[in-house]
This record gives sequence, structure tokens and C-alpha cells, in this order.
Amino acid sequence: MRGVKPGLTGLAQVSLGYTGSPLPGSDIESFTRALTNPFKVDGAEGAMADDMRIKAMFDFAYGAAVENFFSFLRTEISILLRTPLAVIRRTGR
Repeated sequence: MRGVKPGLTGLAQVSLGYTGSPLPGSDIESFTRALTNPFKVDGAEGAMADDMRIKAMFDFAYGAAVENFFSFLRTEISILLRTPLAVIRRTGR
């Protein structure tokens, strides 16, 4: 994944909000409880580290998609098509 260069948009940006918190009604929202506060620290609910952890998972998924050309192409086309919708809906704020 070291060879993956940053771009203008990405899988996490079109799949999550700007902070990395899952959008209401999204597929990833059902996994939020398992992905956040893994050490069960009291008072840590809603921490920014949890949102960053979810964003990092999307980055790893993107890195895995790069390894297969057709998976990479499908992911890139999906990102390119979803980016204008994210901008119009302002989900990246």
C-alpha cells in the first residue's frame, strides 16, 4: 500500500462524512458498535479516534482493491461517479 498516492477524493470521502463518522442509514453504520471504542474505555464514546479508525479501514480496503486491476477499475469508477454526489449533498463537511 506504500505505492498508493493520495488523490483529490477517495473511498472514505465518498462513503463517510468528513470526520469519518458513518452516514445515517449507510451499510457501515451497522458495524459502528464493533469498530468503535475497542478497549471499552469509559467516557470515550464518540471519540475522533474511532472515526479515524473507520476511515483507515476504508483506506486499507482501497489499498487492497489496487492489487487486482479489475477491482481497482471498479473501485475508481465508483469513486469518480460518487464524488459529484458527495459534493452536491455536502456530505463531506
